[in-house]
Amino acid sequence: MPIFASDLKVSVLKGSDTENPVWVAAGLILREGRCLIAKRPKGSFMGGYWEFPGGKREQGETIEECLQRELGEELGIQVKVGDIFLDSYYRYPTRAIRLTTLVCCIDSGEPEPVGCEEVKWVLPHELAQYPLCPPDIEVANKIVRKRKE
Repeated sequence: MPIFASDLKVSVLKGSDTENPVWVAAGLILREGRCLIAKRPKGSFMGGYWEFPGGKREQGETIEECLQRELGEELGIQVKVGDIFLDSYYRYPTRAIRLTTLVCCIDSGEPEPVGCEEVKWVLPHELAQYPLCPPDIEVANKIVRKRKE
């Protein structure tokens, strides 16, 4: 399933839809030109799809704190969180999300699939070989565009 399909039905939210989305943090973690992606667990929402790892922000957390917690829980790593790479809104049939993708670097640990099925380091042009969760597609597209610049 290509991730860059032009007919993929993902809507960018507008107006009141952006007021109460689930806020999700994702980490763009690069190593030697490769991006870290994680496969969502079977039986979970979007199970079996790949994503830039992260998760839902809990009340009272900053988006940076959320990402640090989620990457610790899901991958067993500690990270330094940097700048926002992309901030966008998407609507699934059953929910709306705000996805904030932040550039990160690993401070300690080696990514392990603790809270996901699998992790992989992939080159930007290889992202097209993995079925990504719809909100992550725009992140992948931006990575590929930036590599061409």
